[in-house]
Amino acid sequence: MSLRVAVVQPRYRYGDPYKQARHLSDLASTASADLYLFPENWADALTAKEALTVLGAFSELGLVVAGALYIREHDRVVSRSYVLDGGRMVNYCEKMFPSRAVGEADFLSRGSKACLVERNGVVMGVAICVDLLMPEVARMYAQMGAHLLLNPANISVDRVPLWRALVTVRAFENHLYVASANNVGKRYRDGRDVDGGSAIVDPHGNVLAEAGPGREAVIEAVIHAYECVRARERRGFLDHVGSLGIDYPRLLNADK
Repeated sequence: MSLRVAVVQPRYRYGDPYKQARHLSDLASTASADLYLFPENWADALTAKEALTVLGAFSELGLVVAGALYIREHDRVVSRSYVLDGGRMVNYCEKMFPSRAVGEADFLSRGSKACLVERNGVVMGVAICVDLLMPEVARMYAQMGAHLLLNPANISVDRVPLWRALVTVRAFENHLYVASANNVGKRYRDGRDVDGGSAIVDPHGNVLAEAGPGREAVIEAVIHAYECVRARERRGFLDHVGSLGIDYPRLLNADK
């Protein structure tokens, strides 16, 4: 049971979401993978209908976690990550904990939708950007049987070393792989640059692939479900936590 994942680190080139989506698709097509992961906020806010139309650009890629986008619906805005297969939505998840530090919490509503997707016997979950900082979110997915945690992100240059450490710890403590995708050429509202730093880490804390700063890249790694089993049997962190009787999906009020 294995799966090849490609993490796409694109440059923000076009304000037009259709053009940017086509650019991401072209970049991703340089790899041959079972699953493609894009970063967070590679396009500006859209309605759900607009987003699904734009994401049609990924129809030839197969299984795609299409990053995460701000979605306007009714009287609120949420951050949503769509999972696509052949350009059609098969699942989605929402950011549960918008960032207070960058002002995101001022306009973004908390989501509650978690998602799991299976391909080739590998179970995957999605934690959007700063949700990875919440250990309960990663542990929820581990408790739900995930072998791979996908993290579409938009991390500033000054926080990339922290993020690399975070990705490594989340992988090691939860006996799963973590893949994180970041942008190039974006900027926070406070002036900090976003300039790459994507990575894939295995359940033993080994960095399998990483993308350097300042350039577009596609990095790949093969995910083996048996490595998650091996890590769990060796270290048993999840068994220890399980003895506490905590139901993490229920704790987070997560809709599956």
